Amino acid sequence: MTDIAKCAGLQVNGDPCPQRESCWRWVAPVDERWQSWACFSFDGEKGGCSAFWWTPARREASARA
Repeated sequence: MTDIAKCAGLQVNGDPCPQRESCWRWVAPVDERWQSWACFSFDGEKGGCSAFWWTPARREASARA
């Protein structure tokens, strides 16, 4: 199972993060017994999210919305 802090895939204003479909912190499987979550924030003016972890995996946004 993945041992990373997961992201909720949302921007500070509550809108979906535009990078979440290609970020491992959002698409990684959740460990149902133990999972850490963090508040990462997307900032378009600064070029995105500093915690962005690229992955080729994709997942439907509606699955998390």
